[in-house]
Formats: sequence, C-alpha cells, structure tokens
Amino acid sequence: MGNDSSFDWPTDQEHQIAAGCRTLIMNVINYYNLLYLSEKLRQCKTTLEHTKNCCGRF
Repeated sequence: MGNDSSFDWPTDQEHQIAAGCRTLIMNVINYYNLLYLSEKLRQCKTTLEHTKNCCGRF
C-alpha cells in the first residue's frame, strides 16, 4: 500500500483487473439488495405496509 492507503500495482493491466473485480463485487451486492428489497415489498399486502416498511413511518 502506498502513502495514500491505495495499492500500488506493478502493471496497468493488474490495476484494471482489480478495478473490474471491485466493480463486479459492488454490482453483486447492489443486485442482491435489490432482490431482497423487491421480495420484501412483494410480500406486503397493502400500500400502507409498503410505506411503513420502506420509510419507517406511521
């Protein structure tokens, strides 16, 4: 790790691979969260439940 807490990559290709892996992992996490929240909303029976579960109000 360098002085600015970032990794120093020997080649630009290795840096690009690491950046691509980081992007892929972030996209997988976002996709999982979207599926999880979509399933929770699907299980709600009313609009009031949607609002209560999403916004924490009422």
